[in-house]
Amino acid sequence: MGGFTDQIGQAVAGFAQLPAVRLTLAAAGMYLVLVWLACAFWVFQDVRRRSGQLATPYVAAAAIVLASPAVFPLALVIYRIVRPGQTLSEGRQQQLEDRLVDLDLQALAGCPDCGATVEDDWLICPSCRTRLAHRCVECGRSMRLDWSVCAWCAAEVAQPTLLDAPQTTAPTIAEPVFQPQPEAATA
Repeated sequence: MGGFTDQIGQAVAGFAQLPAVRLTLAAAGMYLVLVWLACAFWVFQDVRRRSGQLATPYVAAAAIVLASPAVFPLALVIYRIVRPGQTLSEGRQQQLEDRLVDLDLQALAGCPDCGATVEDDWLICPSCRTRLAHRCVECGRSMRLDWSVCAWCAAEVAQPTLLDAPQTTAPTIAEPVFQPQPEAATA
């Protein structure tokens, strides 16, 4: 049995000594080292996009390098499990989208006094009777109170004048109850 294993060992050693096999093994080793370092670089770039901390990308890439070429696939699996779910830009985009939704909801919210939901073309809030808009004198469409021109027909909004203001009738002054008597002429 010892002679048989010696023959197999000599055959493998002879095969490994062939220049083509040595070149193939060297190329495979170099490839493994390149993949190992490329994975460390990928982890560095990925952590930079996902973390706002300065040292975190260097620590993560160093962990991949220190994992050695033999166990770096396990280190990559562990990194994929513990890394943040979003990049910084995705997180910022999500914040902006949430803010936009909030602004849209605020635009629909309505009445500035009571907060009741009102439509854009309503003139008065049905809950608190606050004036929200007025009608255009030309086309009859609803206009916001702060508009100076109608958005639909381009008619200028007439500025209220003294005559447009509601008139109240002043009480008439009746004859005074006591009238002064002319002074009697002194004789």
